[in-house]
Amino acid sequence: MHTHDEDAMLRYIEAEPEFIREIVGDRKRYTAAFVEHFLKHPVKRVYLSGNGSPHSVCEVAGMCMEALLGVEASSSLPAILNRHKPFNAGGVYRPEEMLLICPAQTGRTAGPIESARRARAAGIPVLCTTLAPDGVLARESDIVIEKPTGYEESFPESKGHVASMTILLLCAVEAAHALGRMDEETYGRCLDGFSRLPGSCERAIAAAKAWYAVHRETMLAADAYRFVGYGPCWGMLQESCLKILETTRKPSMAYELEEFLHGSGYGVKEDSVVFFVCAEDGPERERAQEIYRWFAGKSRNCVLVTSSRTPGRRPNWLVSDFLDLPFLSAVEYLIPFQVLSHLTARDMGLSTLTQAYPEIFTELHAIVET
Repeated sequence: MHTHDEDAMLRYIEAEPEFIREIVGDRKRYTAAFVEHFLKHPVKRVYLSGNGSPHSVCEVAGMCMEALLGVEASSSLPAILNRHKPFNAGGVYRPEEMLLICPAQTGRTAGPIESARRARAAGIPVLCTTLAPDGVLARESDIVIEKPTGYEESFPESKGHVASMTILLLCAVEAAHALGRMDEETYGRCLDGFSRLPGSCERAIAAAKAWYAVHRETMLAADAYRFVGYGPCWGMLQESCLKILETTRKPSMAYELEEFLHGSGYGVKEDSVVFFVCAEDGPERERAQEIYRWFAGKSRNCVLVTSSRTPGRRPNWLVSDFLDLPFLSAVEYLIPFQVLSHLTARDMGLSTLTQAYPEIFTELHAIVET
C-alpha cells in the first residue's frame, strides 16, 4: 500500500530490528533449504552475484561462508560474471560442488537473471533471496528464500537489504553447525549474538539521530562523503556509500582501510567528510584508529564510528553500544548510515520516494518484467 509518506524510508529503517527478531526467531524455516542443500551436496565453491545493494550482501555473505563453511566463495557483479569470469574456469569442480547465490529485492534485474540461467545451463544450482517468490529470478532458482519485509515505497532499499544479509549470515551459521564444522559452544555464541542484534540496531538508530541533530550542518554542507573500513564492514560500507549517493545525489566513495592510503586519501581536505568505521576486534581495529587519527589532523570532519567502549572519545564521533561481533558488525554498523542518508536528503529538500532518473531501468533495458 502506497502512503506517500516522505519519511517512509526512516520508518522502514526503524522497523528493521523487528524484522531481524522475526528472522532469527524463525531461523530454522528461513535456513532449512540452504542447510539441506549443503547436507545433500558436497559444496566446495560458492559464487555470489548481485547489483546495487545485493552486491554488498554478496561481499559480506561470501566472507562469512568462507570462514564458517570452509568453501571457496567469491562475489562478482553480474556483468563481470556473465561476460568475463566464467563458472568453474579451471574445470576443478563438478556441478553439484558449486552453488550460485543471488540476493535480490524484486528479482527483476537483468544481470542476476542471466547469471542464474547460465549457472543452471551448466548444472549449477541457484539460490535467491527475494520478495517475489513467483518472480523471474525465483523461477530461475532451485532454492527460493522469501523475505518477510514487504515492498518498500522509498526507492533506496533498506529493510530488504538487512533481511537478505541476516538470512544469509544465519544460513552460514546453521549449515556450519549441521555439518559439524562449528562446535556447540561457538554455535551458542553465534545465536546469542543474533538474539542481541535487534537491540544493537535500535540503539544505533537512536545514536544516529542524536549525532545528526548536532552535526546536521556538516552533512548538508558536504560536497562529498567518504567511507573507510575493513573486513566485513568493507562490504557494508559499499552499501552505506550507495545509500547516501542515492538519497543526496552527491558523490560518495567507499574504501577498504589500507587501500585508502594508496592515492584515495589524497583528496581529503580541511572540510572533507570522512567516516572511519572501527568495528570488530583485532589488529585492524588499532590500525583503523591510527589511520583515523592521522587524517583527523587533515580534516576537521573526520568521524570515527565505533563502540562506546573505544577509549579517547572525541566530540564528533558517532558512538553506540555496538556488539562488535564477527559479521554481525556488517548489519549493526550499516544502520546509522541508513538513517543519515534519509535525514540528510530530507533536509536538502529531496524525496526518498523518487529516483533521480526513474526511467533509467526501462529505457536501458536493465530489468526483466516476465
